[in-house]
Amino acid sequence: MFGHGPSFHYRATAAALSLVFLAGCATSVPELNRTNALANKTINLSDTDATTLQQFLTAGELTSVQLVAAYLDRIGTYEFASSDQPGINAITNLNPRAVADAVSMDEERARGHIRGPLHGIPVLVKDVVDVSGLPTTGALESLRELVVDDDATQVQLLRQAGAIILGKTNVLEVDGRGAGSFGGDTRNPYDQSRHPGFSSGGAGAAVAAGFAPISLAEDTFGSVRIPAALTNLVGLRPTVGLTSLNGVQRLSWTYDTLGPITTSVRDAALVLDATVGYDPTDPRSVDVDKTDDGYTSQLDTKALEGKRIGVLDAWFSTDTPDRAATSAVIRAAVDQMEALGASIVHAEIPTTAMDDFSSIGRNIIGFELPDAQNTYLSEHQLPAVAALSAPTDTLTRADLQAFSGALDPADPAAVAQADAPTVSESDYRTALAARERFATAVAAYMKDNNFDALVYPSMQQPASPLGTSDPFLTERLASEAGLPALSLPAGLVGQMPVGIELMGRAFDEATLLSMGYAFEQGTDHRNLPTTTPQLK
Repeated sequence: MFGHGPSFHYRATAAALSLVFLAGCATSVPELNRTNALANKTINLSDTDATTLQQFLTAGELTSVQLVAAYLDRIGTYEFASSDQPGINAITNLNPRAVADAVSMDEERARGHIRGPLHGIPVLVKDVVDVSGLPTTGALESLRELVVDDDATQVQLLRQAGAIILGKTNVLEVDGRGAGSFGGDTRNPYDQSRHPGFSSGGAGAAVAAGFAPISLAEDTFGSVRIPAALTNLVGLRPTVGLTSLNGVQRLSWTYDTLGPITTSVRDAALVLDATVGYDPTDPRSVDVDKTDDGYTSQLDTKALEGKRIGVLDAWFSTDTPDRAATSAVIRAAVDQMEALGASIVHAEIPTTAMDDFSSIGRNIIGFELPDAQNTYLSEHQLPAVAALSAPTDTLTRADLQAFSGALDPADPAAVAQADAPTVSESDYRTALAARERFATAVAAYMKDNNFDALVYPSMQQPASPLGTSDPFLTERLASEAGLPALSLPAGLVGQMPVGIELMGRAFDEATLLSMGYAFEQGTDHRNLPTTTPQLK
């Protein structure tokens, strides 16, 4: 249930953050000690994953309260424009209960109750996922004051694992919802004149800037993997159905899935360990087998040995200098996989399958998007938006567009068009059939050629300047094939990161993550951004 509440969307100073989140906590907050006494060096939050932070917490060298305070300190310093930088603008809402939640996790730890490896670790959530007490805005002005009472299933599971929800991340360029964005541009910490990727760009930029070690994001056509690639992070698109989508503002029934953006493969595996499983509130979720010790137990530095990986040469581009340089970096990364024991062979998706790929277009999402969004709105029993001339108890996509001025609510034809699919049901069914043929053909091709994974660039070029849109093709591959995909840091083109993507077999995230872990541990591609340096 939604209800009117105060606007949590903030534009404040670092001092204001301290007043709201630290002084507002009933329990006294210890002075932050950023020094790791064990290693006698400063903890760099941009380069320290949740796994390492948990070691500090377990050793008593750090508390969760101190950790939350440290991340709020970085957000207060780098989120906003200053004389030193224009501001990352990755956060839409901060959780005012984060410090109190950190106190609770510290108290549990003191009693000897450790929930698991995410106990006391701050996590950010893309602002299309419900978090109790915060708005789920989707970066829509019409939803910025509407606060949900219940957590999405994956948020519930992360909390049960001990994670602290620090806040929500910006959704870029409206994300197909059609009613205008209030979040504004998020900037890439590697170059703040450039964007950090598509709709989950706020999630990627936040982790890259050291605002949290983990972001939970949503991927339709690459929204997890693209920001991960462009901000030097790990991004996992799980198989659709592996985890629940209950409590998520959907774009599509066919494509949407939630996945982590992290600084390490192990952290991505930790998120899966906490969130994978059937959810009766999401009939599209499935019950899958996983080992008792979870995905992290299967990570192996030698996992590339003996693996057969197909290189999709046709998906590399050289038609511009940036693309040629990106392709060279990705091919060098493929060579590193080979040096780590993988068998690298040329691969080419059959022509008939590519014919289907080309014919799918946007017809599926064009048909599903209005129904997906309206279903979310109706399930949450939204109150009327006051700006509408004819308010209703249950909002629809048309109401949101009317609020933004995109349509006249008194025009029945415009209202009907806003709530209707943009393609015919016949074209939708044709596209679904083409997608099914493509997915079947890709799975068969991988099986027949004994491929453990296919590899290609996550993006064919580095991040472009703000206000420009990068063409994308490779990001659609896993989405249309219905397969899991993992984007990994591969190197730099100039100062800008690029990523390499491994696409695995359906529901075989364990193998995919283990191969990614072996590549990550056998290489050194994680360079830190210069615009958000460590605080003194």
